[in-house]
Amino acid sequence: MICNLRLIISITTLSIVMVGCMSNKQAFKEPIQITVLTEKQRIAFEEELIDANKEKMLGSLDAAQKGFLKCISIDPNQATPYYELAQINADQGNISSAYEYVSKAVEINADNYWYAYLKAKLAIELQKIDEAIKIYESLAKQKPGDIEMRYELAGMYLFKGNIKACLLYTSPSPRD
Repeated sequence: MICNLRLIISITTLSIVMVGCMSNKQAFKEPIQITVLTEKQRIAFEEELIDANKEKMLGSLDAAQKGFLKCISIDPNQATPYYELAQINADQGNISSAYEYVSKAVEINADNYWYAYLKAKLAIELQKIDEAIKIYESLAKQKPGDIEMRYELAGMYLFKGNIKACLLYTSPSPRD
């Protein structure tokens, strides 16, 4: 049973890595620099990511955060640890920190739908409605048949008082 749990955790972590790292605010402002990891560093990163995800799933959020931060110290060019830290911080009510982490994840991997979606949600929490609208518009273009995304966007336009745009996103799409 423990072997099966480890296999599930490993597969989950590896899939997170495939779809997709910060101990201080200064690091958020540094440009992305491509570094080549040694085999030992790559293995250390993957092991730490697996362990951090395990801690997160077990509810040991402090240990998970430390693990994700260690991942970032090994390879700051991987988006996954930033995204995971964003989720943890958001769940704990640390919206500003969560926003910074997810912004870094999006900077590293701009094509990831879920990273952008979380950034939009956090932007709303921080009253950055125009930014949320911009993100939602991009996501709506990525998945034009996603009714929920269209309603999210319509809601943001309604909040801003733009009834015309709100109606545009609530009316049936030609693709529906």
